[in-house]
Amino acid sequence: MLLLSGCFLRARNVEERSGYSTVYGTVRAQPGVPEGTRWVVLFKKGRSGWVRYSQIRFSDVRSFEFLCRGGVYRLVAFVDVDGNHKLDDGEPRVEAADPIEVLPGKPIVDVRLELGHALTRLELPVVLPHPDQLNMRGVVQLRLGDLATIDDARFGAEAGELGYWQTAEFTKRYGVGISFLEPYDPGKTPVLFIHGARGHPSEFATFIKALDRSRFQAWVLSYPSGASLSFNSSMAQEMLETLWNRHHFESLHVVAHSMGGLLARDIVTQLASAPTGRYVNTLVTFSTPWGGVAAAKYGVDAAPSVVSSWADVAVDSEFLTTMLERPLLPKHYLFFGYEGGAGTDGVVAISSQLHDDVQKQASKVFGFSSTHTGILLNPEAAKMLNDVLLANE
Repeated sequence: MLLLSGCFLRARNVEERSGYSTVYGTVRAQPGVPEGTRWVVLFKKGRSGWVRYSQIRFSDVRSFEFLCRGGVYRLVAFVDVDGNHKLDDGEPRVEAADPIEVLPGKPIVDVRLELGHALTRLELPVVLPHPDQLNMRGVVQLRLGDLATIDDARFGAEAGELGYWQTAEFTKRYGVGISFLEPYDPGKTPVLFIHGARGHPSEFATFIKALDRSRFQAWVLSYPSGASLSFNSSMAQEMLETLWNRHHFESLHVVAHSMGGLLARDIVTQLASAPTGRYVNTLVTFSTPWGGVAAAKYGVDAAPSVVSSWADVAVDSEFLTTMLERPLLPKHYLFFGYEGGAGTDGVVAISSQLHDDVQKQASKVFGFSSTHTGILLNPEAAKMLNDVLLANE
């Protein structure tokens, strides 16, 4: 769900109080750049020199967002052609022209990098951690595979609001991660639930209760929904890669609501290009604004640096365009609601939920007389979800 009014300065104020700020930008790969994993890497100036602070994976034209403390930073983008997690001679790379000074509460916006064929000489040693030594861009807490219950406070409405308006405070107080609602069982297929804007994992309680627990195990993604979708997608991809390295699960179902469907599709389509990333079997989305949300443009115009995800869900945004251009390999089941009046489910236009191209690509489309969030409480939708997942085992 989206809320585009009031208190636009709350996110910036909390970043200033807690010593955080954000670096935003885009990186574009020129046509013909070699295949491989593409990274943006942030270095921070320390007492003994430049130290790798964080990294984000990207594809094609991508926005990036780093949450970081005050200091002086440098940015590098490169293509890891051989997949060895470091920059080797002959691999394409580019560095931002000047170091970036970051001050608390003062976001750095519009940093632009263009990754081409020229081999710029770099003095920085670009070596990335193996997925098992994951470093999530300065996030205070990383919960990966921890056992939790769906009524945990970090999965509730208060946490959802905080993650939308105050991303820095959310990561500091609750952390981010993929949590298990039961001990990992190699005999059960994981089902990952991804909430939307201002949403929270506990919204899926009805769906989770309806799962065939002899066949499935529920996982939930906890993330700050106000951060850019590129940031959250990259973060989730790294977490899933780490979990796969631990457990080597054969398949995964992904279930998402609202804006979470956009995030989920971006995660799934990018994972498909990774050597081990084709384990996602099914994508099921509910009430997702595939055609964007017109009102998001007003939020971007009023306060462009406060809620980053507004720019991503705006109609014809670069994120939407790029995400929908990528091929979707898993089967996609599209659920939509139409009980909201004026051609909406109360929040998202039906025309956006039933975007022509997405609808054509879907294996099946299911409509319910439900509102935007009411669909998550609909017992018929919950039963249909379980049936769809069982049919794809």
